[in-house]
Amino acid sequence: MPIHDAYPRRTPLEVAFPEPEDLDRFVRGVEEEAGAREVDAGAPGSFVALGVVATRLREATRAGASGAEVVELGQLLFHVAQTLRADGPLVFVDTAAARRLVEDRGWRRRAERWSVKVPARAGYVQLPRHLFWLEGRGAEAAEPIDGFFWTVAGPDVLHVLVVSGLWEGREGFRVAALPEAPLAEAAAWLSARVREGEEDFATTLPGGDLEGLYSIVRAGEVLKLAARLFHTFDAHPGWFTACAAPVAEDAALRPRDHADGPHPVRPSPAPTRLAYLRLKGEE
Repeated sequence: MPIHDAYPRRTPLEVAFPEPEDLDRFVRGVEEEAGAREVDAGAPGSFVALGVVATRLREATRAGASGAEVVELGQLLFHVAQTLRADGPLVFVDTAAARRLVEDRGWRRRAERWSVKVPARAGYVQLPRHLFWLEGRGAEAAEPIDGFFWTVAGPDVLHVLVVSGLWEGREGFRVAALPEAPLAEAAAWLSARVREGEEDFATTLPGGDLEGLYSIVRAGEVLKLAARLFHTFDAHPGWFTACAAPVAEDAALRPRDHADGPHPVRPSPAPTRLAYLRLKGEE
């Protein structure tokens, strides 16, 4: 499967809430109930105790979701709500930029004089399609990582939710929550050695090295990638370009003739409807 980074794809936020009005109602409900009860909707424990959230989780249970799936849904709802409440960005990383984040060897030197500054209290980072892969659990196959949500709760605690297995025609996707991590330690993540006996991000896929693919085996690898992205935003904000949502006039989205006839087809994957920040690497 080819790596895709021509434009940002439909995000898990849009898959979970295909109707923008439904998403707006949900977030408004969170804000109103949290305000009425005088609780912090930005704290994971307080968030899942809200009635509007509990209703969504009960609906998932009645629809046949397992206990683990309900927990994962609660984690997803938390990050989606925080992203909307913080007006958090969609950050789209192209292939060249992603490789620079992984392979640049100068991170230890930078870590000595860097303090973390996240772009916002919450947001979503979308990685190039099929470039990063999440190692399967047990007998499960590895799946491509779409990206990850981040949320800062309290003064400086980072919560990260990795999203994988999101592709056209599949119902739903996988999420994996990382243990919470203090941002005060983020400088150490830049140059941390996470795996033992091999390079971090080294592919575990058969033939993956021929395609230059990366695998995520440990939670620390995601934190390392996130810290490097946050550092880049802090130190080089000009490398990020604000872009409107992709539209049909974009060259990458124009219909093209089908190989077997004159019928025009849209390219895959479906584009996001959201504005975004693009981190573009060197050509």
